[in-house]
Amino acid sequence: MSFLGKSSGGLATAPQEKPVALPVVDPTRRRFLIVSDGRAGSTLITAILGAAGLDLGMPSVGDWNPLGGAYEHPGLAELNRALETAEHLSALDERFPGLQAISRFYRSRAKRRVRKLMSLGQCVKCSPLAAGYVFKIGLMPQIITVYRDFGDLARSKMLLERMPWPAIADRAIHTYRNALIGIHTFGGCAISYDEMIDPQQTAWLQALADCTGLDYQSLAESRAKIARPKPKGNREAQLFHLDERLDSVERDLRALHGRYTPPSWQYLRAAAAAK
Repeated sequence: MSFLGKSSGGLATAPQEKPVALPVVDPTRRRFLIVSDGRAGSTLITAILGAAGLDLGMPSVGDWNPLGGAYEHPGLAELNRALETAEHLSALDERFPGLQAISRFYRSRAKRRVRKLMSLGQCVKCSPLAAGYVFKIGLMPQIITVYRDFGDLARSKMLLERMPWPAIADRAIHTYRNALIGIHTFGGCAISYDEMIDPQQTAWLQALADCTGLDYQSLAESRAKIARPKPKGNREAQLFHLDERLDSVERDLRALHGRYTPPSWQYLRAAAAAK
């Protein structure tokens, strides 16, 4: 399997840089990180990928409950908190050198937890902060981020998690900005919840096939079996703008519609040097 996927765009290189490629990799080293802010379709896409043959590290139940999450490995919440703590301390120790020892300790602990999670399956739900750690332990991360209209997301979070503004906006910005960095570094794709539940939308299936190497038809059949079509209704009457910063994030996510973004030349160069 080519690590560059099937994207017709090829490998973008910086001016004056020689193209760098990893033509063939051990598929056991690839890890697909399912990234979302919750309530955005991560369970649905994981169910589709599992039914299409990707190793989730747990049984694929072939079903999807839109009111509840699934396919989360034990300890995921603790891992995500460890990653955030490690990154927070890393930022602080640049200003306060006395924190460097404790910062290293928390990064090491986060790295061990990432290694354990990555041993459980080829495709896992995870924080986007894990991607850099996945690379550091010698694996090859790809980011599959799922999102939804942020007004819908806000309503869902208020109803089911009692989360208010600005916490909703801050959390989403943190998640999706880091996911975008991961996609443009390690490769991956961005898929909206509306695409997944609309039978007329198919471009995302090709992007997912290009990213994972799974057969397009298998993905399409899995979607048909698992996703529950949602009546469009009067969507315009329900849309609202929660935060201008989220509008900007959504524009950047939608710019990736229907395409797989291959790994960056910087990543490929670093990966080649690490071999």
